[in-house]
Amino acid sequence: MISRMMQVVNTTDSLYLTPAQQKEVLDYGRSLQRRFAACRAVEAVEDDVVEAAKEAFFEQHPNLSDITENGWENFENDQRFALRTAIQSMLLDDLSFAEQKHFRSLRRIMSFLEIPAVVQNDWFSSLRTALESRVKSEVTDTLAPYLDTFQPATTTATAR
Repeated sequence: MISRMMQVVNTTDSLYLTPAQQKEVLDYGRSLQRRFAACRAVEAVEDDVVEAAKEAFFEQHPNLSDITENGWENFENDQRFALRTAIQSMLLDDLSFAEQKHFRSLRRIMSFLEIPAVVQNDWFSSLRTALESRVKSEVTDTLAPYLDTFQPATTTATAR
């Protein structure tokens, strides 16, 4: 959970940065404006994205509509937090950040609720689709690698 810039600096082992390392740090610095613009764009539509994702998910899985009343009290909050941790991961340029901060525990919750991997994937896909329909493609292109880090748990459970 260290930004790409910190990873580069840490690999120098207290030596001066090589020209290649300097270029990598500068490239990251130049990308920050684009990353913050993507962050602001997502923030502006977050409520709408979460609501649309929830509606799409339960439209696809109506048999799970009672899950938010029977154990998964924080459905919208988990979607919101998944989106925000992907954003933080993007800002840090750390593909492991979202996994370590939220995605792993989110999969545990879903597995505890016996939500099959395919349905977990649908849950996250609904969030991503809702986002992609509400922001410019440059935003989703910037965020895509960090959203891609969500991988549903492998489970043999069947949908309720």
